[in-house]
Amino acid sequence: MDTHAPENHATRASTSALSKLLHYHTCQPLNSNEVLAHQSEYVATSIFMSNPKKCGAGAAANKRIYTSDWHNALKLGYDVRMLKYPEWLLALLEEIGIDAGVLPNVVEPGKVIGQISSSIVEQYGICKDAVLVGGTTDSNAAFLAAAAAGGSLPKYGIAVTSLGSTLAMKMLSRTFVEDSKRGVYSHRFPVLGQSSSSGEEAWLVGGASNVGCAILRQESFSDEELVELSKDMDVSTNSPLDYYPLTKIGERFPIADGTKRPMLEPKPESRAEYLKGILQGISNVERMGFEILGELGASPSFPGEVWTAGGGARNDAWLKMRERLLRESCSNNEIKVRRAENAEASFGAGILAASTFIE
Repeated sequence: MDTHAPENHATRASTSALSKLLHYHTCQPLNSNEVLAHQSEYVATSIFMSNPKKCGAGAAANKRIYTSDWHNALKLGYDVRMLKYPEWLLALLEEIGIDAGVLPNVVEPGKVIGQISSSIVEQYGICKDAVLVGGTTDSNAAFLAAAAAGGSLPKYGIAVTSLGSTLAMKMLSRTFVEDSKRGVYSHRFPVLGQSSSSGEEAWLVGGASNVGCAILRQESFSDEELVELSKDMDVSTNSPLDYYPLTKIGERFPIADGTKRPMLEPKPESRAEYLKGILQGISNVERMGFEILGELGASPSFPGEVWTAGGGARNDAWLKMRERLLRESCSNNEIKVRRAENAEASFGAGILAASTFIE
C-alpha cells in the first residue's frame, strides 16, 4: 500500500475498503471467483436482482457481477475524478496476486443498474417494471434528505451541518477538495436531474470535528435546562468565553491535532453564561470548518445556506447564533441557517432514486 497509494489518500486508512480487502487476502488468499461487495451492492445484487443459483452450473457460471457507486467505491480506491480504477491500484493488486476481477463495477449514484428479479417481484408483489439504481453512503443520503427537503434539488453553496454528539459539515461545491490529514475529501455528486454527460461537476466536500453536543451531557445539562437557559439567551452579542469544547484530547477537523486539549476555562458561576460560551465555541469550530473548506479550494468559498440536522437543530437560539457568526465571517448578511425538515438517510435515498427520472 505505502509504495502505491498516493500520499494521504483515503485508502491508507486502516478502516478503508481497500485496507480490508488486503487484510482478507493476507489471512486467506482470494481466488478468481471471489468478488468484493459493500453492503449496499450485496443487498442489491445478491437479494434484489438475483434469481436462484443454477444447481450444477459451477462457481464461474453463478458468479455475480456487483455494481458499486462513486460514493461507496471512494475508499476502495476508485478515482472519482477520472471515473475509473487508477493504475496504481491495479498494479498493487497484480503485485500481491489479487485478480482485478475482484473489484465491482462502478456507476453514478442514481443510475439504473438493473431490474428487480422475478422471484422478488413474485414474493413481495413489487411492480415487475421496478428498477434498482446506483446507491450512496448513509451520510450522503442524509445530506440529500436535509438539503432537498425544501422542495428543490441541492444547489452549489448549500451546506448541511449535523449537530449530534460530534459536529459534521458538508457543502456542495463546483470543485474537488481534499486534505486527508484532516479528514477532508470530496464525494463526486451527481448533478441531479441532469445527464452525467453534461460536463458539469458537483462535489460534496466536508469534514467532521470532535466537538459537538456530547459536551453538554458531560457538563450535566439536562434537556429541560437547555430549553430554559436558551429561552432568554442573548445571541446578538459574543460571549467573552473563548472555549474549544472537546470532551477529550484530540481534534481532527478543522485542526488536525491529536494532542489538542479541551478548553473550558474559565468557568463562570452562571449556568446560562456557561452554556452560551459552549454553544459559541462549537459555532466557532463550524465557522472555521467552512473557512478551511474555502481555503482548500471549495467553490463557492463559503456556504450561502446551511441546513441543520441532529439534536442541536432543535435549539432556535443556537440557530440564530450560528447564523450571525457565519454572516460575520464572510460579511454576507444573506446566509440562512435553518432547521432541516428531514435528515433521514432513507428519505435521501428516495430523493436520489426519484431524481433519476426527472427530465
